[in-house]
Amino acid sequence: MKRLLSFLVVMCICTMAFSQEGQLLPTPLTQELHDSTTTLPTLGLLLVSESIGTGNTSSYTEGVDRWFTVCSPCAGTMRLCFNIQGFDVDASDTLFIYDGPDINSPLLAMGNNSFSNLYRRHYYVSANNSSNCLTVRFKTNNDGHVGAGFTIMMGCETPCESVTPVIESKFYRTRNGVIYDSAYVEKVTEPTGDYYYSVNMCDGDGMVLKGHGEYTNYTGYYTPTDATSLFTWQINTGDNLIGLNETSFAYDAFPSVACYEVSLKITDMQGCGTDMVDMLRVRIAANPIETISDDLAIFCNDTCILLTTSVSEDSVSSTLVVNPTPSGIVSKTHDCKTFIPDGPYCVETGQEPCFRASIDFTEFPPGRTITSGADVCSVCINYEHSFMGDYDMFLVCPTGAKATLKFKNLPSGGNYPSDAAGGGGTYTGYPYGGANDTPYDNRSSGGYCDSIYNMYGVGLEYCFSRNADYTLVSGMPASTTSITGGHYLASSGYTIQVTYDFGSIPPPFNGAGTVVGSSTFSTKQPSNHETKSNYYMPADDFSQLVGCPLNGQWSIEICDRWEIDNGWIFSWSMDICDVSQLSDCEYVVGIDSIRWSPDYTVGGIVARTINSDSAYISSPDTAGVFPVMAHVYDEFGCVWDTLTHIKTAWTPLPYIGNDTALCDPESVQLNATDVHSDDGDFVYTWGPFGETSAVITTTPFLGKDTNYMVKVVNQIYGLSCTAYDTVTVHVYPMPIPGFSTNIIPAAGCAPFEIQFVDTSKNGYKYDWRFGDGFMSHDRSPYHFYSAGRYDVTQIVTTDFGCIDSVTRPQYVWVFHSPDAQFSWEPQYPTINNPKVQFINQTYPMVSDNIYEWFIQSDASRENFHKAYSLNPSYTWQPPLTADDYHVRLISRTENYDQEGNLVVCSDSAETTIMLIQDFLQFPTVITPNGDGINDKFVVHGLIDGLGYPNNTLHIYNRWGALVYSKDNIRLDEDCWDPAADRAPAGTYFFYFNARGYTGNVQRTGAVEVMKH
Repeated sequence: MKRLLSFLVVMCICTMAFSQEGQLLPTPLTQELHDSTTTLPTLGLLLVSESIGTGNTSSYTEGVDRWFTVCSPCAGTMRLCFNIQGFDVDASDTLFIYDGPDINSPLLAMGNNSFSNLYRRHYYVSANNSSNCLTVRFKTNNDGHVGAGFTIMMGCETPCESVTPVIESKFYRTRNGVIYDSAYVEKVTEPTGDYYYSVNMCDGDGMVLKGHGEYTNYTGYYTPTDATSLFTWQINTGDNLIGLNETSFAYDAFPSVACYEVSLKITDMQGCGTDMVDMLRVRIAANPIETISDDLAIFCNDTCILLTTSVSEDSVSSTLVVNPTPSGIVSKTHDCKTFIPDGPYCVETGQEPCFRASIDFTEFPPGRTITSGADVCSVCINYEHSFMGDYDMFLVCPTGAKATLKFKNLPSGGNYPSDAAGGGGTYTGYPYGGANDTPYDNRSSGGYCDSIYNMYGVGLEYCFSRNADYTLVSGMPASTTSITGGHYLASSGYTIQVTYDFGSIPPPFNGAGTVVGSSTFSTKQPSNHETKSNYYMPADDFSQLVGCPLNGQWSIEICDRWEIDNGWIFSWSMDICDVSQLSDCEYVVGIDSIRWSPDYTVGGIVARTINSDSAYISSPDTAGVFPVMAHVYDEFGCVWDTLTHIKTAWTPLPYIGNDTALCDPESVQLNATDVHSDDGDFVYTWGPFGETSAVITTTPFLGKDTNYMVKVVNQIYGLSCTAYDTVTVHVYPMPIPGFSTNIIPAAGCAPFEIQFVDTSKNGYKYDWRFGDGFMSHDRSPYHFYSAGRYDVTQIVTTDFGCIDSVTRPQYVWVFHSPDAQFSWEPQYPTINNPKVQFINQTYPMVSDNIYEWFIQSDASRENFHKAYSLNPSYTWQPPLTADDYHVRLISRTENYDQEGNLVVCSDSAETTIMLIQDFLQFPTVITPNGDGINDKFVVHGLIDGLGYPNNTLHIYNRWGALVYSKDNIRLDEDCWDPAADRAPAGTYFFYFNARGYTGNVQRTGAVEVMKH
């Protein structure tokens, strides 16, 4: 069975802040009160409960469906309001609220733990509800699942919409009041699992936050907006902004690197609002750049420099040293050497022999003070002093309050361990001279109060802390309460044995140039600030500084109370912890990346990033002094810039040429003069012979390789930029040209063919110049010459390219050789006209030509007529026969060669001349009786006369009939044979037509054929 159902009804007026002057008893809710109406009194509290059970109100009743109505005569701007103060309704049950006097009225809300939790919701009588009543209905199922119930506070109230202030996730960074970047709010989860939202800023920058309200519109009486709402921005620096529609909050700069809170609250036009406040934390990142060299490096321009960074102020090997913003730690360093004179003799009478090195803190919010000795995280002094037992050492705050780091002697009445004082003759650092420091470190040398007479040594760092994050030399945490274990600087333990070469004393110190040399001695073991290890416990626990302002001048004070021994402070640093505006806001801003960028407007500088904290810088094409910017990007998106420079010197660019082959006895000049020689002091050194000039001449060594190397050094800026170049010189033997010919002497008739026979030595390639414009590359070439006298040149090249030549002037003599030719007229002499005129056509027709003619005079015998004139004539004598007659012309010249030998150049031309038979005889009678005499019609002189090879013969009988016809008669057998044709005796007529060498001929006639 379900438990008792309880309605807690609180009657409220206006602000819903109810006072109860007496104990109000609950009124039991009975079945008769179901569907009842209650009028809201002016003031009161009504507790309605179901009467079933014994009063256990831990759950409500199952299986009921009950409702009641509340009405109120709220006056003026007041309206009846239900405020759900408690709500735990099972998902199987439902609470309903209706805008009117019954459950048939419009539904304002319904809900349970599953689909609409009504907790802390306000529901008003709507503007259209004239009844001023609201009805509550509660319906439960009988399924065994219940909740604890609900509580409704009821009263008259001015209708309010709810507003939720929201600071937008996107914000803006400003510099000098100008927006330069945008970023987003970050969710920060702490080791405990708690989280908050943070705006991450850069030191010195301001911000612009944007905000707005998220409003409801439940009541229907008004619509709230940002434009009609009052915005209240608050920051825990004491700077606030309150104004209508102030959706933007600009803040120029925060007073220090710390953690701050910014909140936003909104009240609407009705004065309505909630206690809801949107809140952000502002975390400030400090400039992490600790140190950077003004001149990063001086290097030769053919090399490059690796620019590195480190997150340690002790890393002297890095170009740039950065430290991330610590969690609530502010550090300051005094990095100027301070002389510690021999106290008692360096102050006026009555004054303390104390000397200070100071730093100023300005980073903290005004009024912030030291609240605990652990706030002084670390005090580190880099110094040297012989005989630690001579002095007291204090940390002094801006008010003058002191905390003792080391006593000379324990004060009377104090509760200090003996190790907190003294130190005897133990060294700190390396006093100049080491074990032999007496001449340089006490007043016996004179000028004991003047640093010039007290050369500084080498400082070591000694650190003090009472913070648990730091470890003592004993291995215990610095927060330990133990006074044993030799934690103190003046204790006898924790020394180291060192050997150090102090070198010579530099000017302007007294004794400049004195060489001190190496010394072996003991000194106190140094601390490590970076790793927070090997710390010493101060004599006081820093609680003496509680109440000291964080801002102001802090000092290290050393009081030298003994008249012997001086010292030097090289630097000291102080870290103050837990300096955030918020005690629970701790953070570390790490380094994201570092980029180096040259000034590219200058030109010639190249930056090549290797990783997030290293880059190579080079100046391959130029030299000089160049600006380089380092950009440090931290995890808050801040960019920190710092400028430095690099200086580069020209690296020489010697070029002495390619490897060279010379031909004995040649030499060559090698020139290593650098193109930048006007921009430095260049020194030249040659090998293998040690020359020191920029230009040298090689020395030939036949058949040997000589390797020449030049070293060129540009000595500038204290650098020695060096470059080398090498060349190999080989000296090869020269060729020895020479040749002969296959004809000696080299003389002959044109066209004259001669072979040149190579007799040279060391030859590999050959070039011949024959003197007539022609060349050859054969070793022993043949060549044809025309008439003339010619120079011959032989050029011989060895296989290594050495060349020599020989020229023989007018070495070849070639004489004119006639070209015998001739013609004659008439072309065809005849038996009747057997005379011809010869025409000499020898070429060239020169005066020294000699001619011989041979003319065949008899066709049957080898008889020749000789003639010696230029153009002779000849007539054949009878008896003549038609035939071919041979004629030969020999043309020649007679010459003398280089040695006086006769050289005859001749040519001949030979042909035949046809003597033509030009007299034809035709028969008049033929007797074809077979006796072989006059049997045929034979034209005498036709066949053997050669005069008319083209002919036609026609023979007709007396009736005009053609009895014989023949073209081109060549043989007697071709002639007309009357017997063969069985031609009867009688008269026949012939027609003969012929074309010959001497012209055409036609003959006609009659012939008598007689038979016996």
